[in-house]
Amino acid sequence: MMNGFDKNYILEKLSQIEDGETAVSHLVIKGEYDDEEIDEIKNLAEETGNLVVTEYAEVGRNGYEATGIFNFLPVDGDELTEILAANIVVSDEIDEIGIYDMYKLINMVNNRLVTGRFVLSDDEKVLGYRNNIILSRELDNKEALNLAVDQLLGALGEVSLWVDILMGYNDGDMSPEECIEAINENSVFA
Repeated sequence: MMNGFDKNYILEKLSQIEDGETAVSHLVIKGEYDDEEIDEIKNLAEETGNLVVTEYAEVGRNGYEATGIFNFLPVDGDELTEILAANIVVSDEIDEIGIYDMYKLINMVNNRLVTGRFVLSDDEKVLGYRNNIILSRELDNKEALNLAVDQLLGALGEVSLWVDILMGYNDGDMSPEECIEAINENSVFA
């Protein structure tokens, strides 16, 4: 097995990208949980190993709250790569009324993204953004960290760009027609 970057080093450094006000992060170590850690995070850590959880206080122009979860996905030990997953939960209160229009709007936004995608959970209650980056195990810590930081900032940038439209519809502040117009105005791919 080749020497390369240390996944735990990368996660530890990602957990330090915060300002203590609009972004607060903590590193979750598999098997070492504090009493406040929610079960979903504990279960994910048990499945995938250590992860970073970041609470964002102001995402988008309207300042929505969001939760970022960044972790390495399990891969076969013989693989030459590691996969860093970026998941940002935007809302866990998606209104079931108008869900068809929400799917349509998400599809329109996704067709304009260069990487990543917005998704609804299987129960259609959670809106999130997901993106994965493949990192060669041959990278050193500095190279892998630079790519990981780009991943984190890129994911947050995509969410910030589109969250006001998607949540504007969900919250009843925008009609489907207004959202479609805003999506087309917000995109170079219209």
